[in-house]
Amino acid sequence: MLTDKIIISIVVAIIFWVVSYMTMKNDFKKNIGFFMLSRKKLDQPEKILSMIFSLITIGAGIAAYFIF
Repeated sequence: MLTDKIIISIVVAIIFWVVSYMTMKNDFKKNIGFFMLSRKKLDQPEKILSMIFSLITIGAGIAAYFIF
């Protein structure tokens, strides 16, 4: 039961992160590149955005954990 909750929350968090990021940037190949690149290559605004998305992902995971 607990492992099901964890798996569902992780999946929801990943989907939420991808969707929120795709709505920010239209170019799909750039998004794939973003996942591959190290964080050092990002500009300061993009670093802040990636931090925000990380927080959103954690929040979505916690929310999904309590919802399901």
